[in-house]
Amino acid sequence: MKHVLTLIMGVLLSSCANLSLNDVYRAPTFEYQQTQITSLDWSSLKGTTVIKIRNSNPYSLPVTDIDIEIWLEGQPWLTLDHKSLQTIPASSSIDLALDWGFVYQEILSQANSAYTRGEADFSVRIKPTLNVPLLGPQSLSWQESFTLPVPKLPKVSLNRWQIDSFSFTSIDMSFGFKIENPNVFSLSGDDLGLTLLREGRALTNIGAPSLNLNAKEDTNFTSTVSLSLLDVGKTVFDGLKEKRWPDGLDIEWRGKLFSKDLGMDLPSIQSLNVGGLD
Repeated sequence: MKHVLTLIMGVLLSSCANLSLNDVYRAPTFEYQQTQITSLDWSSLKGTTVIKIRNSNPYSLPVTDIDIEIWLEGQPWLTLDHKSLQTIPASSSIDLALDWGFVYQEILSQANSAYTRGEADFSVRIKPTLNVPLLGPQSLSWQESFTLPVPKLPKVSLNRWQIDSFSFTSIDMSFGFKIENPNVFSLSGDDLGLTLLREGRALTNIGAPSLNLNAKEDTNFTSTVSLSLLDVGKTVFDGLKEKRWPDGLDIEWRGKLFSKDLGMDLPSIQSLNVGGLD
């Protein structure tokens, strides 16, 4: 019996001697799945990046350490804590979901060109250390790049105005507006509204058409209003007649926007001043 065991051990040792590293261990593979925006406003953005990790080995791989970084425009930016990844199961795959967030001011300060063009180049870099049976610690390094938009507020400006007619009691005016979409994604909305104010008090609402702008696109529209001279006041009326935009007369705009490209509602704009009032 002793001789038989010795013979078996000899055969096994001889077989093991002919094995290569690839015969006993295959490094897990990483595959970028998607990056999804989970929340967005006009000052910050949050999202989740999903990476699929596949283990083709017939045994599980304990993760003893892992470094995960998000790089911005080729430079280190965020370090993510993901200690929940402790084991990669045998002969299967798992999805690693990485949650992150940033404010646009950070993009502006670290990568001004990215903020200017309206989108930023990111990369996720993962460096795990695995405890492989028989072989001990094995380190890996993987990275993948992706691009995200840096949302900017649309711009509404007054580029033309005139008095069409007036009487002792009223004044009829027309306004020409320009709406610009500075983003790399589309904007649409059915509830764009403008309000003419005097010293902060609303005089009248100004009608606006439905909004449907592609990326980096602008549009113009004209709207007319009829105002009471009593509400406008003599000083404002005199300034308008002299083709001078009066102090204290403002226009604000608001809207509920949606982006077909992003597939999501954008934060409502409650009250912003219209540009070009001079």
